[in-house]
Amino acid sequence: RPVFNIPWMVWIFFGVVIVTVVVMRSTTYGRSLYAIGANPTAARLAGIRTKRVVFLTFVASGAAVGLTGILVASQTGQGAGNAATGLEFSAVTAVVLGGASLAGGRGSIVGTILGVLVIGVGNNGIVLLGIESFWQDVVRGTLLIVAVAVDQLRLRLASD
Repeated sequence: RPVFNIPWMVWIFFGVVIVTVVVMRSTTYGRSLYAIGANPTAARLAGIRTKRVVFLTFVASGAAVGLTGILVASQTGQGAGNAATGLEFSAVTAVVLGGASLAGGRGSIVGTILGVLVIGVGNNGIVLLGIESFWQDVVRGTLLIVAVAVDQLRLRLASD
C-alpha cells in the first residue's frame, strides 16, 4: 500500500540510500573502504584491516542482493534465479556515469543514484522509441564506452 502515494519499494530504496550515504561519509568503515579502493597497499600500511573491511563489504553486498531478490520476487510473484540477468551491465554503466573511477578510490552514492536515473530514463526512452533490442544494447554499450573514456581522460589529466 503506497504511503503519500509513493510505492513502498521507493521508500525502501530511499532508506537504503540514506543508510549507505551515512555509512560511507560518517564512519571509519566508509573512509576505510575509500582508502582501500584508492590504494590497498597504502591502506594496509596505514593500519586499516583491509581483509576485514573487504569481507564486510562482500557481506553487505550479499545482504543488498538478498533484499533485491526479495523485492523482485514480491513484485513478480515468483522467485527466479535469472530474473535480473543482464542488469550487471547497466549497473556498471550507472556507477561509472555517476563518477566512480574504475581505478578505485573515487565515487559517491549520490553520483551513482544520478547515474541510475540517467540509465533508467535512457532505457525508457529507447523502449518508447521502439528501437530493436540489438540496437538498445549497442546504445547502452556505447554509453559505457563513453563513460569509461571520460573517466580515463579525467585520470590522465589529474595525473599531469
